[in-house]
Amino acid sequence: MFERKAVFIMPMLWGHLNPTISMANALVNKGYKVNYAGIKQLVRFTIKHDFKLYLLETIAVNRYSLAPENKSRLSKWLATMRNNYLEDAYHRRKADLKKLIEELNPDVVFLDEFCSLDFIALYSLKPSLKIFMLQGKMGMYYSKKTPPGNYFAFPNGLSACLWKWELTAQSLKRSYKKCLYMGKNFESRLEKIMRAEQIPPKYSINYKKLFTTSFTNIPEILFYATEFDFPDVSPLPWQTHLSPGVASERREFVTEEVLQFLTLAKASEQNRIVYCSLGTVTDIHLTENSARASFIDKIMQIATANAHLFFIISFGEDLQKQKYSNIGVKNLLALNFAPQLHILKYADIFITHGGSNSIFESIYSKTPMIVFPLNNEWDQNGNAARVVFYRLGLKSDLEASAERIALQINYLLVHISFKNTVSAFANRLKEKYTDDYIINKLNEIGI
Repeated sequence: MFERKAVFIMPMLWGHLNPTISMANALVNKGYKVNYAGIKQLVRFTIKHDFKLYLLETIAVNRYSLAPENKSRLSKWLATMRNNYLEDAYHRRKADLKKLIEELNPDVVFLDEFCSLDFIALYSLKPSLKIFMLQGKMGMYYSKKTPPGNYFAFPNGLSACLWKWELTAQSLKRSYKKCLYMGKNFESRLEKIMRAEQIPPKYSINYKKLFTTSFTNIPEILFYATEFDFPDVSPLPWQTHLSPGVASERREFVTEEVLQFLTLAKASEQNRIVYCSLGTVTDIHLTENSARASFIDKIMQIATANAHLFFIISFGEDLQKQKYSNIGVKNLLALNFAPQLHILKYADIFITHGGSNSIFESIYSKTPMIVFPLNNEWDQNGNAARVVFYRLGLKSDLEASAERIALQINYLLVHISFKNTVSAFANRLKEKYTDDYIINKLNEIGI
């Protein structure tokens, strides 16, 4: 009989969902009844891993979900100036979360970083509820020792300067929007909601941070290995490193097509397998699909010129697979969605966009990487810097020529030291971040 109940409130983002699997299973082993809460698309994830889904009618409120799309500047200005646009969305979300509290009566709730504003509603509904943020990005919080996570940079005397530049730019942007929208910018409206909900001042908006909105002093669970971050980085008082979140028990559907291609690729000892995936949400990170299509064309050129390199390309559900499936290149397999953990077990190189979930899965699979950050807005550049810093792979960019990419692939294959370094790194992480380690960490933070 379950005595306690835990709820994960999550967006439909595989790179955010997958790291929670080991934690959720650990909670089940501790006697918790675990539910995931979100939109109906999450059912694909919950059915696959035997979790229950509590259906929410609303999506989490954040600056991205509220951003008007495909509108002129005037239309965006009018939409932003409309009275209570944020407040209305917040109260619809609060009503949704109120039903969740009443029906599930959770003892603890875990919020994905994109659902951070749900803290305000949950706290106002049930102040005694245990609430934890879930975070998988490095270089997000101000530090004099390490550069911001959206820079391809290493710890040095310029780190503090980069942070000053980044935070100053953010401050100026907020001031500009506050002036433009006559005091009705996102942050001002959010602070107004927090005051109305009587959120204690200790939970203030943290402006010394990148990416999504977050608050000070809310317990935060970090889904990455301290060993992969830059040296001498200390967590904030409210943060706890849990694990890299690589779920070896994750269930994947491996098609006959994939199995046959891997068999073909392994038929000769001279062949090498290169797995290429730019993540499941490239449409968010790339402003133009043409950049992705151009990149895939370069991979096709390399495959055509190198019969011993067998490429598996996974490029998301929104590109037409048939465009790349009937090209007559025997050593290339195009997929909309790939069983990544299974493929990485056989891959010699992983070409990745640099999301932290993909990087740790590559490390655990002992596969060297070439990281192709998709933009300068998120953490992919910072992750690429850490990959290079620890000699786990190389960094490249989407604009690189097919010749340069081919040279980088060959460089990793020739220099076995990268494979050895990744293997040693993987052994260290696997030895430390066991199921017992995760359970002990959860015990330490009172879960």
